[in-house]
Formats: sequence, C-alpha cells, structure tokens
Amino acid sequence: MESTSKEFHFEDLIIQTIENKKHLINKDTTVDGMVKFLVEVRDSARRNENYAAYEFITEAFENRLGILLKEQTQIVALKK
Repeated sequence: MESTSKEFHFEDLIIQTIENKKHLINKDTTVDGMVKFLVEVRDSARRNENYAAYEFITEAFENRLGILLKEQTQIVALKK
C-alpha cells in the first residue's frame, strides 16, 4: 500500500510526518494528535473491511514508528 506507484495514499503522508517527528511523541500535542488520528484511520479501515489499509497502518506503527498497538475491549457497568 505504500506509494510505490503514482497513487496517493494520505496514510503515507501522515506516517512520514510522524516518523520525522517521532522524537516528539508524548512531548508535542500536534504529533500526539497525528498519532491519535492515525489510530482512528486504522480503526475506520477495519470497520470498513479495508484490511490492506488496516495492515499497512499497523505495520507502519510497529516497523517505522516503533509503536506497538494493543487493542482492548472495555466493559462498563451502568446503573438502570
């Protein structure tokens, strides 16, 4: 999915930007916002069954950004 052709994938741009500024993760709100946005794009890709984009973003987090993603399910009890 990485841009090896003339196709443009906005995920590439976001990943490249974060990669260039990864030393600012947890130190700069703009970079943290881009990381959060990329997580949301990844989740949207999964929900829309775009598994190529989902895997591409997951691999970029691990291999290019050095970030391991951990998915969790949260259960909340509410009073009736």
